Amino acid sequence: MKKANKYNNYSFSLIETLKKLAQVTLNPEQKNKLRDVVNLRVLSPQLSENLVLILGCQRSGTTLLLLMLQAHPSIKGFDETELPYSLPFPSSLELFWQKQQGKLICLKLPEHIANLSYIARHFPQAKIIWTVRHPYNVISSMSLLTNSEGNWIQRCAIKELIQLSPLFPEIQDLNFDNLDDVSLGAYVWFYKNSALNLFKKKGLSVFDVKYENLLEQPKETMVKILDFLGLQWSDQVLEYYNFHQPNKSYPGNTKGDKPLDKSRKSSNVHLTEKQKGIITDITQGLLAKYGYYS
Repeated sequence: MKKANKYNNYSFSLIETLKKLAQVTLNPEQKNKLRDVVNLRVLSPQLSENLVLILGCQRSGTTLLLLMLQAHPSIKGFDETELPYSLPFPSSLELFWQKQQGKLICLKLPEHIANLSYIARHFPQAKIIWTVRHPYNVISSMSLLTNSEGNWIQRCAIKELIQLSPLFPEIQDLNFDNLDDVSLGAYVWFYKNSALNLFKKKGLSVFDVKYENLLEQPKETMVKILDFLGLQWSDQVLEYYNFHQPNKSYPGNTKGDKPLDKSRKSSNVHLTEKQKGIITDITQGLLAKYGYYS
């Protein structure tokens, strides 16, 4: 406890000293540069143990997991659409403040898997929870999530793949013009989930969880997740729907005030056998790993 208090006092003193320095001697541009250097290169790595990231392929239960974790009394969680930061990651001051409140910061950021190097450099002690779901159901769900500009695959798949290409250069060899929606969705699923091992190789702490287990065995699965985070059990994670704003919709039309719906496990009824075969061919390297044989 004494060591923790000494660490907290040192961090707070450093932050206060730098704030005073910036106020007295620096112009606005210099202040911004100093803030970024201190936040990202000095303090954030030290304070990153207080950060939890939910990653994985879209439509794999990332929002559901965030809703459950947000209900825990020791977690302050944000969806990527409601981040209060100018960047998609919290400042060291925010990390420090929540640590003082006895809370972890949990962010759902499936769109930022490509920022592996940035995360490893500036948040090396972060805990990462990676959700995985059967690709048939993921791609079906992507194709059913539509707006005036088309379904999720048509709107986002190519952009997501291009973002991932620095991690997987072979993506640049794909001819996007010749790929149908199912193929594009399958490549997104494959490369997003292939990135999990890259995060582990960087030395980051990653816990992967199957969406199906979260639905079928919610308590057993959440016990493991909270243990990974170093938190005590709270019944509130299973009763999350009582702790969220009524009728509020999150990305993907997920309702925060609705209890677990096991029927969401399967969304593949509209896929043809040919389409399933295409998905299997593209994703087969990971299907067996997660027990998704067909």
